[in-house]
Amino acid sequence: MFDNYDDGPRRGRPPIEIRHVLNSVMWVLHTRAPWSAMPEHYVPYQTAHRYYLRWKKTGVLSAIMLALFKTDDALETRATRKGGVRAG
Repeated sequence: MFDNYDDGPRRGRPPIEIRHVLNSVMWVLHTRAPWSAMPEHYVPYQTAHRYYLRWKKTGVLSAIMLALFKTDDALETRATRKGGVRAG
C-alpha cells in the first residue's frame, strides 16, 4: 500500500557526528582560543558551544576529560563563546 510513497524531504537540523563536536570542544579547551576562532573544518562554533554548555552542566564533559586524561583540570577555566577564556 505504501510502496509508492517516498519519505519526502528531511526536516529539522541535519544530523551531526558527536565525535566532530567533541573534537571541536577539545580544540577550544586545548588552545584556549575563542569559540568563534575555530577553524572551518570543525563543526560551527555555535554548535560546539551549545554542546559544551550542555555537557559541562550535566557532568558529561568532566567524565570525558577524566576518561581521556585522568584529570578534568582543563575545565577549571571556562571558555566563553566570543570572549575567549575567563577565570573560573
